[in-house]
Amino acid sequence: MALQWMILAYVVAAEAGVAILLTLPSPKALKSRIVSLISLTVFPGKPWDCRDDRSIGVVLWVPQTIEELIETAKEQLNFTSGSFILSGNGGKIPDTSMISDTEKLYLVGEAQ
Repeated sequence: MALQWMILAYVVAAEAGVAILLTLPSPKALKSRIVSLISLTVFPGKPWDCRDDRSIGVVLWVPQTIEELIETAKEQLNFTSGSFILSGNGGKIPDTSMISDTEKLYLVGEAQ
């Protein structure tokens, strides 16, 4: 029982440390390494156009830049016109540090 409490204490401390590091404005290098451990699902098209019969998405690790994410998603989805990423509620994602773990995102081709 004591071992379980000790393990739980370490897990809570590690989660608190990551939360603190993610809220700090710097160091950017450490923050970007943590962001790279986050996965997401990207679907082609706009979130408001998607229904139950929507096309299949792709699960990706979050890269360092939004440009890398767009290029990787375009390659994986065979989508030629992707130019930006939208969140599930339709907001444009300008930076990968704004992406939450297991978030559903949408690759959009034309400018809005």
